[in-house]
Amino acid sequence: MTLANQPHFVPILTAPTAPEGYEQLMEVLNDGQNPQAALNAGLKAIEYGSQNPHVFYRVAVLYQTLDQPELAPQYYQTCLSLDADYAPALYNFSFLCLQNNQPLEALNYHERLRKINSKFANSGFYNTLIKHFFETGDYSHALTCCLAGLEFAPSPAFAVNSGIACRKLGEHERAIEYYQIALSLDPESSWAHFSLGNLYYDLERFSEAMTYYDKARQLYPGRVEAHTQYAWSAAKLQQYDIALRAALDALLYSQSDRKIYQVLAHVFEQEGHSSWVTPCLHGQIPSEFDQYLQAKNAQRWQPLTAADHYQWHSVHPAQIWDVPSPKTVESAIHPTFLTRRRYLAETFVAQIAHGRAYYRFDPSVATSDHQWIPAVSCSRAIETPDTLPTLQHLGDRAIFIPQRLSDNYYHWTFDTLPRLALIQQAGFEIQPSDRIVVNAPVHPFHQQSLAQLNLSQDQLLFSNCCHITAKELLVPSLLGDSYSTPTPWMCQFLRDRFQPQPLPQPRRRLYLRRGNTNYRKVLNEEAVIQLLADYGFEAISPGSLSFPEQVATLAAAEVVVAPHGAGNTNLVYCPPGTAVLEIFSPEYVVDFYWLLSQAAQLDYGYLLGEDLAKLPQFQEKRNYFGRHCHDIWVDLEKLRASLDTLI
Repeated sequence: MTLANQPHFVPILTAPTAPEGYEQLMEVLNDGQNPQAALNAGLKAIEYGSQNPHVFYRVAVLYQTLDQPELAPQYYQTCLSLDADYAPALYNFSFLCLQNNQPLEALNYHERLRKINSKFANSGFYNTLIKHFFETGDYSHALTCCLAGLEFAPSPAFAVNSGIACRKLGEHERAIEYYQIALSLDPESSWAHFSLGNLYYDLERFSEAMTYYDKARQLYPGRVEAHTQYAWSAAKLQQYDIALRAALDALLYSQSDRKIYQVLAHVFEQEGHSSWVTPCLHGQIPSEFDQYLQAKNAQRWQPLTAADHYQWHSVHPAQIWDVPSPKTVESAIHPTFLTRRRYLAETFVAQIAHGRAYYRFDPSVATSDHQWIPAVSCSRAIETPDTLPTLQHLGDRAIFIPQRLSDNYYHWTFDTLPRLALIQQAGFEIQPSDRIVVNAPVHPFHQQSLAQLNLSQDQLLFSNCCHITAKELLVPSLLGDSYSTPTPWMCQFLRDRFQPQPLPQPRRRLYLRRGNTNYRKVLNEEAVIQLLADYGFEAISPGSLSFPEQVATLAAAEVVVAPHGAGNTNLVYCPPGTAVLEIFSPEYVVDFYWLLSQAAQLDYGYLLGEDLAKLPQFQEKRNYFGRHCHDIWVDLEKLRASLDTLI
């Protein structure tokens, strides 16, 4: 067949330097799934003078399709110079800028899109930008994104974040307004109540703060900060008995939060128990309270009185875990590691005949007669079914495991996946006909880890907003959220399911980079890597590897050095005896990977970075969003001494 016999080549044959023929050819070839040929035709059209914005848009898309995204921006820009309101280009280009770590440009293009036609805007896009701007301390642009999201898709989350941004900007009355909007959208939002409590606490209106903190902890008993701040508010009002009880309640959920011990020390000092003050400041609870805490921990989860509506299958009894001290070259053990006792709650599976479950940010579960089950719920939203999405029936049996923070690698690994282990440890076999409700995947590791559990796609129901029921509903106990405790049984489950077999011979010395992150960066990382190279270390970025590659890499480690971050979750796959050195900002020292190392039988040590405020190159203090965002500067001599101690 000759070119003249193919209609889409005729314009090119009759006018070989006219752009219109190549424009038509580009569309035909693109429809025929030949992107490279379509791109060549589009570039020819541009070469011969095309001023059609659609051509430039299509060329940009084709470059992205062909994995050459770095060549796309100039064509999106030309498209928009020809037609400033070209919505598809604004949409694509905003996401491309976000991907290229150009948040302000991304916001600019998406805002232009929203103003042209709001139906093209994307609420998830604003959520991503809000997270970025909060982490980098840019609260003004964070507020812009919050308000855009609130206008586009009114939700309690956008309203609460608007309030947080205003609070950070010192606009207190405006913050109250947005928190109230959040509560009007969801009166049962523990996060909104807690945030409003924070604002009143800042304003030293402690009675009002207590009201909102108390509501937050009623709605979500596991919210440690609500108990702690309620205790501090009561202490400010000299209501010391209330403050003491609230602080002890907080200790059941977190034994390493310094604020809890500080409020206890304050209460004991005010009440004349001077001998109890110093132990508390060192993260130790006076022995007089041991029995109280043990009893409270053993009774933390109580089945409902109407037990005929569901059955309670206990798996692991409540227990106490005393953790050995870590290694360090610091002059004194950090208070986080002085608190060696951990109270582990009972684990169980609730088997609920015709139960209902709702998930949106937090799980909420009820019996068939609408009784809320607090032991497996983080909110009471299920008590108002008329305000929830349409009830979805999932057949004979459904397993309900979605949990907030599951987009984070650590929390997915230790808070969500082991809940499937509890199902089997309680005596239930997961059947092909079972439906498993889990958070919608955000990152490749979600799908890749589930794939290794031999679950079919037909079994999985991915959702970040659902209201479900089944003839039989299985809900395993909550394992944590912000304050998780890795335990030996969790580590064994993860190793059994994911470690390569046979295990490779441990031989690699690894430094785990923080990767492409906006916060908690190692500011002198290249110097750190150069020093570690002298000891035979290789630097890797766990986030750039697939889930199986991360597991296999850490399974071959003999020594791991890493700043604190989610990538350290992979320590669970290291062979027993692996040496670990975790590096912290002095502003943010937490116990996750110390506990993980003990549970996984690793040899753990830690190193504190330098106080940035005391270094001359960091005299301008950055307005960090929270303690967890503080960057790290490593003293190289202390690092060398730590390695000599650990290896």
